Amino acid sequence: MNNAEVIGGVPLVSVIGTPRTMGERLGARLKPRLQVLSQYLAEQLCTLSASNGQALNPERLRDLIRPSIAVIARHEPSLWMEFEAMSQASDVTVEDLLVIHGYSDLLSFMQCQLPPRPSTFVCLDASHTADGKPCMAFAWYLDPALLPYLTLMRRIPSHGPATLTLTLAGLHPVAGLSEAGVAVACNELRVRDGACGHFTSHLLSSMLTAPSLEDALRRGLAAPRHGGGAVHG
Repeated sequence: MNNAEVIGGVPLVSVIGTPRTMGERLGARLKPRLQVLSQYLAEQLCTLSASNGQALNPERLRDLIRPSIAVIARHEPSLWMEFEAMSQASDVTVEDLLVIHGYSDLLSFMQCQLPPRPSTFVCLDASHTADGKPCMAFAWYLDPALLPYLTLMRRIPSHGPATLTLTLAGLHPVAGLSEAGVAVACNELRVRDGACGHFTSHLLSSMLTAPSLEDALRRGLAAPRHGGGAVHG
């Protein structure tokens, strides 16, 4: 990835401007990665769903995702404008970008069975907690094949707080913080009652664009959701 800083081995990509401007720049810059990643994750979901008796192909997967587009678009319109611009600039359909963005929730929604694998976790030591005990902030069970797509995203919008998030090629954030003093991380939880609606990763993104903690908490309660998530703020 050209012209990116690297922090702890993870590339940092920065964008500034309006939602559409940021989306266009992200889509153009990450285009090859988004195209390959969306195809890989779609294939993974189709393969894993077969173990649960579902016969999915990429087109049926898109059909499964499509009803949620309107729900996600209404939740935080500025984020959706960025998302649409990213889709156009990368030549990847909105549905295929949502495969990346909501991958963890889709695994839960489709009741996919995954083999055990090592996790990465972030822990706050005793000196940083109110009760003097260490606290694990979040754990991420990441497919090793996805490690090359880890990307730190720094967004500096024309209006609203700047944010820094840990993502997969600019999508599917699992943790982040904003200059408004909001910090959010999410642990994936498998559920059996998921419904077409929001992706937890998108709720996390919208919480970070909030001007206050109270507004962020309100945004994080949106439902229904495809999957589960323990959101820590």
